[in-house]
Amino acid sequence: MKTDRNIRIDALKGIAIIAVVLYHFGGGYLTYGYFGVDIFLVISGYFMMKSIAKAMHENSFNYWKFEIGKIARLWPMVVLWAAVALVVGLFVMLPDDLENLSESVIASNMFANNVLACITTRNYWDIVNTFKPLMHTWYLGVLMQAYIGLPLIYWGVFKFVKNMKAVKISLIIITLLSLIAYLLPIATTAEKFYYLPYRVFEITLGSLVAFAPPKRIDKKILYSAESICLAVVLFILYASFEYSTTLKQLFVVCATVVLVYVFANTNEKTNRLVVAIARIGKASLSIYICHQIIVAYMYYTITDRTDFKVLLLFIAAVSVVSALCYWGIEKSIGRATRKNVLLVLIPSIVLCVITSAISGLIYMHAGVVRDVPELGIEKTNVHRGMHAEYCDVPYSWDRDFNSTDKVKIVVIGDSFGRDFCNILNESAIANQIEISYVFPRSKNVYEDYQDRLSEADLVFRTFSSSTVDIKDSLPDIISEDKLYIVGYKNFGSSNGIIYNHRGSDNYFEQSITLSDEVIKNNQILSEQYGNHYIDMIAPVQKSDGSVRVFTDDLHFISQDCRHLTQYGAKYYAKIIDLSWIAEINNRR
Repeated sequence: MKTDRNIRIDALKGIAIIAVVLYHFGGGYLTYGYFGVDIFLVISGYFMMKSIAKAMHENSFNYWKFEIGKIARLWPMVVLWAAVALVVGLFVMLPDDLENLSESVIASNMFANNVLACITTRNYWDIVNTFKPLMHTWYLGVLMQAYIGLPLIYWGVFKFVKNMKAVKISLIIITLLSLIAYLLPIATTAEKFYYLPYRVFEITLGSLVAFAPPKRIDKKILYSAESICLAVVLFILYASFEYSTTLKQLFVVCATVVLVYVFANTNEKTNRLVVAIARIGKASLSIYICHQIIVAYMYYTITDRTDFKVLLLFIAAVSVVSALCYWGIEKSIGRATRKNVLLVLIPSIVLCVITSAISGLIYMHAGVVRDVPELGIEKTNVHRGMHAEYCDVPYSWDRDFNSTDKVKIVVIGDSFGRDFCNILNESAIANQIEISYVFPRSKNVYEDYQDRLSEADLVFRTFSSSTVDIKDSLPDIISEDKLYIVGYKNFGSSNGIIYNHRGSDNYFEQSITLSDEVIKNNQILSEQYGNHYIDMIAPVQKSDGSVRVFTDDLHFISQDCRHLTQYGAKYYAKIIDLSWIAEINNRR
């Protein structure tokens, strides 16, 4: 019974890890594969509570022993692979990316990468996460935080009441509070995704299965429940259909809860396919930790293609590395832990201290470990915050106009707006214009700055998206004759793939191909706004339609493929005709 039950649950873990790996590979192969993490949370909750409930029933539960056991299982793998990611990053990463990686190493070592991700990236679905080797350790942070907090609550309740019924009640209360918090609009999408309080209901729903009355499941019920729930889970994971993401997630969670209960109460034999998937599930921790590091560095150094051939090569690489990790590292850690937990914890502490210290130094040095002439970066001239410093200069231009004869310009937008401010400031007409920058902090931005907008000769509105549906975002209080739309710009997903071809004969001739959607949307906007549209893509397009990434003086136009370096701003200031702006004074 134990073997059959574990095989089925391991097979469920196998489905989950396959879904996660395919999602992180990208290319649209598995739109909702990230729901595999929700399956893991439910299963983890079940096994955690089963272990705790049994120990409490026997009056032998030791909170500290429980915590050491969980740390000894997860921590060595985390700090080891964080070290691997850091070593590789030292050789292949650009400074800004290495700086971000150093943060992630420290956060991952402390099981806090979910907190870091929520504060910094704030968007799990952002393409930049593809190039972050440790972005996936957010899940291990949530899991370990649950392992620390929930058992402490159960232990406290049990010690105080001496009754397992009270533990069940506390479990139900936590589930309801978390689910309500998740459903109510009291937090951002990022907070609900990354923070434990909004995800703990998935773990506690799995934990409730451990308290469910055991019932022998006959074949008909087993196969029916198995087929229906697996069909629901697989359909949601693989189907790309328009429906509430929250409902999809809840369907996956509920189906997983049913499956775990059914699998825990049957001893029916299973088939070879389930056994094969179960083998993948048993190695899910090794696969989970390894795969994203392979994904990130594959795209950062080798290829950014996502075709089927690359997918097969990626699966082969993940399979080999994960197998070596599982048999050579994960199982060795398990054996060492059973002998003496210090054999595992002491090396982990040493490695954690070393990698965290190195990462701290790298972070304080802004990720600069070598000269990068393409960005104008030298090891001898480094300071914190240097990478975003130039883009943020226009913040100081959020001011009312002076009484001058210069052309008064308002630029409204986020970081893309600040880029356009820098272009104007680097242009030949810079001494003939006065720039006022407005960051759109609210939907009432136009009303809030109405006086400044009415005084302006020109208003430029920027959007950091290629969307064509922007009419509703434009103000009625600005006359059409002085309103201009600044187009979307893009230079790929990461400069890493460009940078790691340095030394090749055609290094500075490299270019990137934009998606058909971006090109199409740019064309639509250009036709829609005509002379009032500032096209940011066409000026840097080559004859084959690809987009340049280097300026004429051999510098990166953008350091992160979105925002302009000073070299990029100067380059745009030369290739975009802005002379007509200065002529406005002559038409007054």
